[in-house]
Amino acid sequence: MNIEELLQKLDLRENLELEFKAAAAGLPSSLWATVSAFANTHGGWLLLGVREDKGKLNVDGVKNAAAMKQDIINLMRNRQKISLEVCGPEDVGIKKTNGADIVTLKIRAVSNSEKPVYIDGNPYTGAFVRRNEGDYRCKKEEVDRMIRGAGVQSADSSVLKGLTSDDLDKQTLSRYRQRFRQFNSAHQWNEYEDIRFLRALGGYRKDPHTGEEGFTRAAVLMFGSQEALFSIRPRHLIDFRLRAAGAAGEEARWEDRIAWEGNLYDAFFRIYPRLTESLKTPFRLEGPHRLDQTPAHEALREALVNMLVHADYAEPGALLIKASPGEFVFRNPGFSRVSEDDLLTGDRSDPRNPVLLRMFRHISLADEAGTGFPRILSIWRKAGLQLPSIVNDSERYEFTLSLRLVHLLSSQDRQWLAACAGLPVPAATPVLPGMVLQPLTQHEQITLIQARNNEWVNNASVQALTGLHRADVTELLTGLKNRGLLAQESAKRWAIYRLSEMVLDIFQEKPVIKTDTQKPIHKTDKEKPIKKTYQEKPIKKTDQIRLAILEFCRVPRSAREISKKINKNSVYLVAKYITPLVKNEKLAYTDPAHTKSRNQKYVAKPQENTQ
Repeated sequence: MNIEELLQKLDLRENLELEFKAAAAGLPSSLWATVSAFANTHGGWLLLGVREDKGKLNVDGVKNAAAMKQDIINLMRNRQKISLEVCGPEDVGIKKTNGADIVTLKIRAVSNSEKPVYIDGNPYTGAFVRRNEGDYRCKKEEVDRMIRGAGVQSADSSVLKGLTSDDLDKQTLSRYRQRFRQFNSAHQWNEYEDIRFLRALGGYRKDPHTGEEGFTRAAVLMFGSQEALFSIRPRHLIDFRLRAAGAAGEEARWEDRIAWEGNLYDAFFRIYPRLTESLKTPFRLEGPHRLDQTPAHEALREALVNMLVHADYAEPGALLIKASPGEFVFRNPGFSRVSEDDLLTGDRSDPRNPVLLRMFRHISLADEAGTGFPRILSIWRKAGLQLPSIVNDSERYEFTLSLRLVHLLSSQDRQWLAACAGLPVPAATPVLPGMVLQPLTQHEQITLIQARNNEWVNNASVQALTGLHRADVTELLTGLKNRGLLAQESAKRWAIYRLSEMVLDIFQEKPVIKTDTQKPIHKTDKEKPIKKTYQEKPIKKTDQIRLAILEFCRVPRSAREISKKINKNSVYLVAKYITPLVKNEKLAYTDPAHTKSRNQKYVAKPQENTQ
């Protein structure tokens, strides 16, 4: 039995990560580490009584499932076993399949205020996280971060001892107050002296527990002098790098660099003009109104402010902004405190530094919700640009947002879509006499290109691409499947869609190699498109292709890099060569926890390298 068949039989209610454990002899000893890991990460389903062996499932079942269920419920309430009940009685079930009983546990993902969830009474030895489809014991610094993030008081609202008004940059505070007046001309705070103004803003307060009164961490980060900043963050740095037009690669020359060691308010107004100066319409402010702003300006402003207010300033790492022709990258220490789905939709916000957010919001540089990502996504989608890429790296404890000013549909894409639209409809598709197939809609075109470039799509990814409701996306995907353009794998909530064999055959006959030659929307980019060149002739024999892939993947390579080397379309290459090599354990994922990641690369296993 495969995983998809088992999931359909069990009809689990939510699409969460799965873990199978043999339990014929009783509760497995590894159960509680997985419970902790799921709770501290994204939640998940535990299926007891199922063995997984090289992708195939053996349902052995459990003995006396009712007793095992009750034992789990009882142990969940035992604080010597686990610090928090993350699976209530209603979340433990018994399912029968193939004549055997399986015990199912649905583990909820806990909020930041409830972390860490740990076992056996010690957070430093009993807290786990889920990573690379396995349970990993948390390092001390990871546990410390969880404890720090669980506090009722936000990090930026803590009162700092021994600081005076001399530790703030008075000119910075004066510029902030002037801008505050521009956007809030009738506000009573304009009449306050500085300390009272900062108190209203959250920059000065009295600690209710200690009785100490003083400037908050947010005030020093936003308005502090360099000396005060280094006293609370010894390695404070906001690093802005501007790459010269035409440069490429990590070693390429940086045309401009700002290594900013000052406060956040001045950082924004020092970096933002340099960040946006290459856009077609320059940024300028007159009075209380922003003038001559394109949507791209707005998106970059949101991205920069988001980075500044969501960074974890207790960490030593620098905040990094890289600007190059057609691409902008923002990276900060501290991963997102909400899930990727919540980040995309904006349904839930949990800002790490709510006082800093408030300070930026009062001068119209941040939105009310605390995350501008849905707005950035909307701007990129309406402009027909490639969707922003986010990497929420829990292992490195950093968050990266990449924005590319490249059209989602290139001229090559449009030619390929025109060929797809002219393909014959499969015989099994119900076509009424006289019925004429409608041209592909824009949303259908975008979905097919996403499947072509990223190997697969599902309902959630198409929702993000198009902004359509889930039900409308289901109808869209079903329509493309019925036309023979997509093939469905799995079912229900786990369904993913890939290009059909009919479409892949077109790739094999007329390979289309996507390169980065699409011209970015950037006024300084006046270069001619790079010609597609290949140092070697196309490799035609199957065995030679496999060997060439393994040789090329001595170091990690992306599907796009391999496709350029082999001179075959990346989607066809993945379907026909790379996936089988991974299944045969000759290639390995560099990120096995996220096999569908757009940042995925492949590397040859040492024993399979060719000489």
